[in-house]
Amino acid sequence: MKLATVLSSVIGTNTYILYEGTEALVIDPGMWSDVVLRKLDELGVVCQKVVLTHGHYDHAAAAADLEDRGAKVLVYVTEEALNNPIDSLAASFNVAYRPYRPEILLHDGDNVSFAGATFRVMHTPGHTAGGICLIGDGKIFSGDTLFFEDVGRTDLPGGSASDLKRSIDRLFALDGNYDVYPGHGVPTTLDWERKHNPFA
Repeated sequence: MKLATVLSSVIGTNTYILYEGTEALVIDPGMWSDVVLRKLDELGVVCQKVVLTHGHYDHAAAAADLEDRGAKVLVYVTEEALNNPIDSLAASFNVAYRPYRPEILLHDGDNVSFAGATFRVMHTPGHTAGGICLIGDGKIFSGDTLFFEDVGRTDLPGGSASDLKRSIDRLFALDGNYDVYPGHGVPTTLDWERKHNPFA
């Protein structure tokens, strides 16, 4: 399984494309669907599934366009409440937002399978109430929960510093090391963050 990354918003949202053969899974398609669709075409793959780590517009606004091409959107069960222009924060930033139609509502501990790999859903509230990380294949796709030597902000609606601290502690308690792919910024590793993240 291969991994490609594209920037998909004005604030540098990372969209991750996992692909094998002609099929792809997209994590956080962002708000620039043309950029994501162009990358999919360049890779010669079709998006089968879209997983949202949380529902803010800069991670989710392009989900409906991928749905139009046949993709199934997966989102945490409580995070579906952000699937509108107001709660996704799109209206606050004067960004167009078209709600998606979720195919699967995820829960903590669920598995998302793709190309022979299994990714476990870990509910990691704090940045939003229904934020998740996807864990598997030696990787953590951490959304806006964990960044390189930083963590997600908690001052937006649904945010909670105490919840985020518990989520970070839960990630750091995982066995072994993982490559961490955050929603913004550069990749890191779980071992590095255990040692250097000021919020550890």
